[in-house]
Amino acid sequence: MKKRKSPVRKPIPMTRWGKDHWSTFAYVEMRIVDYAGVPNRRHLRVSPKRHPGLAHCPWEVDIPTRLNDGKVRNNHDDIDCIDDMIAAGLLEWKGTGINPIFKLTPLGKEVAGLLRKHKGDGGWFATFDPSGKAVSP
Repeated sequence: MKKRKSPVRKPIPMTRWGKDHWSTFAYVEMRIVDYAGVPNRRHLRVSPKRHPGLAHCPWEVDIPTRLNDGKVRNNHDDIDCIDDMIAAGLLEWKGTGINPIFKLTPLGKEVAGLLRKHKGDGGWFATFDPSGKAVSP
C-alpha cells in the first residue's frame, strides 16, 4: 500500500505538542486497542476545507491546535495532528484516505505507555512530555 502523503506542509515537532495533540493521540490509541484502529470521525475535530472526505460537519470553521508554549496553530485540525504523529514515527495510516485505520509503531507503543502513566499519575494532556521533563500548562 502506498504511503499517505500528508497535507501538512511542515509537521509540528513532538517537542511543541500540547493538549490537542496528546488528547488526539490518546483517542487514536484507544481506537487501536478497542476498535481495530478505526476512528469515529464524529469524535475528531475535522475541517471540511482541509479534509473534506473525513469531515462530519458541513459548516466551515477554522480549527486551531493548541501548542505547549501557549501558542496556537490556526487551520490545524485533528487530522493534521495525526499527520504530525505519523511524521514523528508514532502512527501508521492504514486503510484508505477516507476510511483510515491506524496502527501504533513500536515508538508509538512506548509513548502511549508513558502517556497512560502520566495520566494515571494525575497529569494533564497539556503537561505531558515523553522525554520526562516537566511542561508548565
